[in-house]
Amino acid sequence: MKKKLWIVGAILVVCLLAGGGWFFLSQDRLSEGPRAVIDAMFTCPNPELFHEDAVGRIGLGVETTPEEQEKIQAANEQMQANWEQAVGRYFAPNCFKPFFKMEATYFLGQGTLNGQKITPSKTELEEKGFRYEKALVTYDADGQQAQARLKFSLDENGLITQVEILETPAG
Repeated sequence: MKKKLWIVGAILVVCLLAGGGWFFLSQDRLSEGPRAVIDAMFTCPNPELFHEDAVGRIGLGVETTPEEQEKIQAANEQMQANWEQAVGRYFAPNCFKPFFKMEATYFLGQGTLNGQKITPSKTELEEKGFRYEKALVTYDADGQQAQARLKFSLDENGLITQVEILETPAG
């Protein structure tokens, strides 16, 4: 009986050590949601998540016909649906749409419109605090290494409430 008790105790200790190790190791890693968002934001070209048809032309003397405006609107709605399918599950309620309208296509848009191939090469957790994570993303843009810093605000369930682009190569 004592032998069985020792075996059960040893198994329990091993499980606790493994679980504790996982907990402390996870403190040094970016969460799943921010990682997925970074992969989506920094992989270009990606016509599912950014397409030139979604960009309206503006400027002096540029007029957009109602048909062109409809085409732009339809392309934007399709892009939003694709983004929502790709990363929407990582966002808290009512927090995805502001991200899509502001930060989601920043790097994809620049890469697509400049004809660049962009791939994330390294993602580091710079800081993890109470309900936020800051990441340093190193990415390759047509053979040139560049870095960007992003901050992910999180709710009590670890879902993203806001994504901020803190720093880009342009400043």
